[in-house]
Amino acid sequence: MVTKSITVPHANYKIEAANDKLAALENIDLALASLGFSLKENDWETWKPILEADRVVEKRQERRYSKGDFEVFYGVLYQSGNMGYIRLSFYEHDKRQFSKEGIALYYQLKNELSNRGLVHLPETPEDVKAARPVVSPEEFNKQHPLPSLNEKAGYLALIALSFLIYAVVIIVPGWLLIRKVAAIFSINTNGRRCVFILLAALVLFPAPMPMSMFGPVFLVPGVLMLPFVFGLPEQFIHFITLSVGFTLVLSCVAALWLIKPSPNNALHRTSR
Repeated sequence: MVTKSITVPHANYKIEAANDKLAALENIDLALASLGFSLKENDWETWKPILEADRVVEKRQERRYSKGDFEVFYGVLYQSGNMGYIRLSFYEHDKRQFSKEGIALYYQLKNELSNRGLVHLPETPEDVKAARPVVSPEEFNKQHPLPSLNEKAGYLALIALSFLIYAVVIIVPGWLLIRKVAAIFSINTNGRRCVFILLAALVLFPAPMPMSMFGPVFLVPGVLMLPFVFGLPEQFIHFITLSVGFTLVLSCVAALWLIKPSPNNALHRTSR
């Protein structure tokens, strides 16, 4: 399944730091802590397989703060150059747009930074050219409106079609292969059905694999995603749980259809 990418709501701050960058960084940390943000553990090692060495170094220097669904981060190494400012990114996860709470928190943090003597700089043409615009939550919401009813219907149709294609291309051939595997076991029909159901549910359940950091996603057999499951977001774990359960139910029906009692067993029951 390939779906349209969804941009995580994000806004920015551009803080003047031409004179004393270290003091500015310290005040930023204090402002975040005063509003209940907590410093997150740096997960830079998870990026090593997919990023170039210099980008990994930047990730290692990142500082990320979180408060519920909200996250603020900046790169210490990236800010160490002679740019004269510090750029912060403000995110609200699990939303299509900034909520009222997110907008309020954005300006609360902006005021807290100002109260600590930090100066907010305006966006410049150089920021736009470098794809580093200074965006407010209201501007993000305006640039990324919620989908219309027709767009939602089209997206649901795309999802349904994607799962149908996945079933035809992956699940049905997988069932036929697993039926042959279950036939290897010298057990009764119900036992082979149980083996079939468990293998099908654990191997064939669909899981979304992001094709890039912010989408789109592609449906793959869930067994391929199991090595990464513990480092994935909670919402992904919930989807995996539902996917396994739904595949388990479908596989129960398929087991009754694909695995029939052998003629020898039927003859044996008749003779008794």
